[in-house]
Amino acid sequence: MGKLRGALFGAGNLTVLAAVFALTGCTVSAPDAGDSASGTSTKPVTAAPVEIDCDTLLLPAAYEDFEARGMQPFAFSTWNDNMQFMADSDGLVCEQGVPNSGQVAVFATLEMTSEQWDAKKSDLIKLGASETNNPISGYLQEPDVDVNVSRGGYVFGDGRLYYVSSDHLAQWIPQKTN
Repeated sequence: MGKLRGALFGAGNLTVLAAVFALTGCTVSAPDAGDSASGTSTKPVTAAPVEIDCDTLLLPAAYEDFEARGMQPFAFSTWNDNMQFMADSDGLVCEQGVPNSGQVAVFATLEMTSEQWDAKKSDLIKLGASETNNPISGYLQEPDVDVNVSRGGYVFGDGRLYYVSSDHLAQWIPQKTN
């Protein structure tokens, strides 16, 4: 890799790169002799916070599926005790459904630390939740609920917990890195 890096960024190739950038509208200048390649920056680079709402909490395919099924947004009222803590903790809780049909999808998100999730996960497992990693990696299927209601589950990553009221909805949870 060191030889390749040297070949790509040698003095002769800097001229070639400058020519390529000039042709594409970019500019490049050779570093001053006194400049060092310390890699430090005077300003930290941070990503802009991503705003999540009920129209963006899940992947776009979820909303296409909801529309194809004739589902529309509802104001969330209540779902079950397994996920109620998310609503009680000012998490974002969303609901889509077909009026007067019983066809409902509830999905939610809540910011929390890994330590908070570990404690909550332990509580849920004591109540009967199971670590299935199915249908997606990191999936924790919620404890049994009313027999007339499908079981949903949770996925945690990057400081955010997601809940879906059905395993079917899990495919549309944005995949996280931890």
